[in-house]
Amino acid sequence: MNLSTKIFLGYFILISCLLGGTFSIIRHQAETHEIARTEDALALVHLGFQERLESYQQGTLKLVQTITMDQKFRSFLSQIKDNYYPFAEEIALDTGADVVFMVDDSPQLGGIYPATDQSHTWIKQHLDAFRVMEVLDRGEASFHVLSLGHELFSVVYVPLKEALADDYAVGVMVVCKRMDDDWIHLLVGRKLKSFGIRTVFFTDGSPVAGNVPQEEAVTMVRSVEDKAVTTGSYVFAGERYIARNALFDDTGTGGSAGYILSSNLDQALRPFQDLQNTILLIGLVIVVVGLFFSLALAKRMVKPLRLLVAGTREVAKGNYDVRVPRKSRDEIGELADAFNSMTEGLREKDRIRDTFSKYVHPSIVTQLLASPENLSLGGVRQVQSVLFSDLANFTRYSERMNPTVLLSLLNEFFEAMTEEVSHHQGVLDKYLGDGIMAFWGPPFTKGNHASQACKAAVGMKKKFGCLCSKWYAEGHPEIGMRIALLTKTDRFR
Repeated sequence: MNLSTKIFLGYFILISCLLGGTFSIIRHQAETHEIARTEDALALVHLGFQERLESYQQGTLKLVQTITMDQKFRSFLSQIKDNYYPFAEEIALDTGADVVFMVDDSPQLGGIYPATDQSHTWIKQHLDAFRVMEVLDRGEASFHVLSLGHELFSVVYVPLKEALADDYAVGVMVVCKRMDDDWIHLLVGRKLKSFGIRTVFFTDGSPVAGNVPQEEAVTMVRSVEDKAVTTGSYVFAGERYIARNALFDDTGTGGSAGYILSSNLDQALRPFQDLQNTILLIGLVIVVVGLFFSLALAKRMVKPLRLLVAGTREVAKGNYDVRVPRKSRDEIGELADAFNSMTEGLREKDRIRDTFSKYVHPSIVTQLLASPENLSLGGVRQVQSVLFSDLANFTRYSERMNPTVLLSLLNEFFEAMTEEVSHHQGVLDKYLGDGIMAFWGPPFTKGNHASQACKAAVGMKKKFGCLCSKWYAEGHPEIGMRIALLTKTDRFR
């Protein structure tokens, strides 16, 4: 994977992580805020809904009290005590009640509306649940919610008195309104409908009325029915809902009964999600545009680096004349200048090596180039071993020899002796006519330089013996060699 691809992928991964992390945090914060806002809204709706319910019951109570306090009704109450149907019918029509009946202090039923056998049977079946004797004893009007036969009823009790000043009641008028779907739609009203508030009344774990489908009503009740005046959540048809539960007081069944208000969380979040999707789309467009720019930038950065790589390969091949053009003023441009300075230095060192090697031993040149800081005009004092060697009486022999033959003999001599000096880590210092000068010592000779110098002298003697035998066989006169060795050491071996 080349550098431009790495830069491209690095930018893509970085931006993707930043976008993903940012949207995740924003989404979480928005959802948390919306949940809190929905819970607060449901709490306010709960208060308003409770006020509506109490207002309805209070209105029914006042209407019944108005009818029962009428002089006509009071006269009828004091004279005739066996047929209250006309009054029950009037109360039912005025209040919209489903069942109206009166119970006297016997207690006996009277004035049942609707006047059907079914109504009569139903009232007798649930008469104990109405607890009318308690109302007779108290003599006070009241209203309550009762659970009767898996149904919920709003029940209003109005004590019947022969005189307003009486402390006792001769009967109780009971007005029952069934809490069904139509009643809930009336109670919820248009304002709550516009807010999308979903309402379900339940008793004993089963929904009895609501403004939602039956399947959703069952889900709502199962999710939050056991939580007294608190909030919960449920999922229906893939949508999340926040719900608030309110329980009625004693409804006469011993079980729980109440109502649930809920609001669609996902629907509330939908405008934000649409906005988020729009921002995400814009972000993706910016990422794509940024990717093209990053690719162009990567290519611009990589191009001079490739030139540097190519130049480095040329330097590795020994071409110190290579140059990398500087195309920018940033760090890459500085790197190109540094590379050109390096090749200039390498070329200068190579030129010095080639020049000095003609006059100085290569090991000296190498040492000087490797450690130029050790150079000084005064030199450095070192303990060295020095060897001098020349041919005995060579001047007398050279006067009688052919110059060509003489030069051939000298070349053979110098070549053999120089090879032996180098073999034992010696440095050839100079040629002196028919002689040579060499030395051993740091930093060119490793170990005991005196020992290496002596070994070189012995080797030179042996090689010169071989040369002499060869020269003598070729008809040349015998020639001698002299070797002088000057060394100083505490240890010789």
